[in-house]
Amino acid sequence: MGNSIIQIIMQSCIFFPLVSAVSLSFNILKIPDLTVEGSFVIGAAVFARLLTENYDPFVGMAAACMAGALAGTMTSFMHRCNVAPLISGVLAIFILSSATLIVMGRPNISILGKDTIITIFQGFMPLQEKASKTLFFIIVAATTMTFLSVMMSSRIGLFLRAFGDNKQFLLRLGKDAEMYRIIGLVISNALAAMCGALTAQVNGYADSAMGLGVGLIGIGTVIIGNQLYGAAFGDEKKPHHVMLMFCFAGVVIYFTAMNFFIKLQLNPIYLKMIMGVTLASFLMTAKPEKHMEGAL
Repeated sequence: MGNSIIQIIMQSCIFFPLVSAVSLSFNILKIPDLTVEGSFVIGAAVFARLLTENYDPFVGMAAACMAGALAGTMTSFMHRCNVAPLISGVLAIFILSSATLIVMGRPNISILGKDTIITIFQGFMPLQEKASKTLFFIIVAATTMTFLSVMMSSRIGLFLRAFGDNKQFLLRLGKDAEMYRIIGLVISNALAAMCGALTAQVNGYADSAMGLGVGLIGIGTVIIGNQLYGAAFGDEKKPHHVMLMFCFAGVVIYFTAMNFFIKLQLNPIYLKMIMGVTLASFLMTAKPEKHMEGAL
């Protein structure tokens, strides 16, 4: 029981940067951005490729985040050219799937035996491997939450909220609304790429198909978090870190359900179908966003 709880916490913390990315685009910018799925994979691919070329893992992580940021910039450009958000996300995934294969040179890359950020951290911690790894990802999740909370408390955060809620407010202030779309999507996709790089380190490899469905899972878990938030506070506005905590609760619920089905020895063929139906039920009962940018 204790091992299962630790496993769920670690999985949730690993996935939290991507969920934070989805929350930024979905809750703040009011954009249903699926580009994070492609950014997740390109982040893993860039990190793994640089590690096999004997680059420092911190350089690899920085490069992975930059790759995600570029993906966000590309999607922003498509939005600016009046391509609908969902179509832009699908096109970005399509483009990034080819970019991933170009970066890796093959469908997957093993990084087993290579020094990673996780192994470097473990070298400094006098703890067992599982405990130090769990602590590392708790620190990652806490750092991500702190960064986004501080950013959303700043003027940039105010303008990002204004972009999602009332673009006319930005225009009256003489601000370029599209610039804040770019900033928001750059940050969200950089976080998604970071999540991909972290996942590659945990798995010991990067694979061109490892991101299949993570964008929808991210949106699903954010909506679970939104519903929990709504049940607790209704329409009352709270600081951004409160929303992120509820999004984290959504991730925990998702991985708890997944671990429950695995414990039941459910055939893996049916696992994604059942999880998809579960997420769909949350999506169908979710309160529609009044100002969400049109999907099509």
